[in-house]
Formats: sequence, C-alpha cells, structure tokens
Amino acid sequence: MVEMRRNGLPAATQLAEQAATAEPGNLSAQLVLGRALLARGDLARATVITQALVQRAPEVPIVQNQVGVLAMAKGDKGGARAAFEKAWP
Repeated sequence: MVEMRRNGLPAATQLAEQAATAEPGNLSAQLVLGRALLARGDLARATVITQALVQRAPEVPIVQNQVGVLAMAKGDKGGARAAFEKAWP
C-alpha cells in the first residue's frame, strides 16, 4: 500500500492487479487487490475477490476482517459485526 501513498490509488490498484494475476494462489496478493478495489469504490469487484478469499480461507482472521470492512462499505452493519466477531472472537 506504499504505492498508494506515493503514486496514487490507480497505480496501487494496477500493481495489485499484476501481483494477483501473477500469483493467483497468493492469499496476500488477492487481499491487497480486494483492498485496493474497495478503496477505489469498486464494490462489485471487491466483493468478487473477497468472496473468493472466503471460499479459500474462511478461518483466516484477516479474510473475515476484509468481509467486515466490505460489509461496512455497503452499509451492512449486521454483516460487518458478524464478520468482525468471526475475525476477532
């Protein structure tokens, strides 16, 4: 996310896309892409990425945290709370 501060969100998103494409099995790369998309306001694509992360690693706290952040962005307070409670019991 250093790239986001240095060169802006579009450049950070492009780098995240490249990393996620180069290493589709890399959970961290996919998570960063989801966060970058969410920061850009692309809730549809962020949702697709986040749902894929949940399918692969539902027990990983940072994945559930991402679910919560996405739910908050969508105005789903109940969904956000449930996800955060899963992430940080």
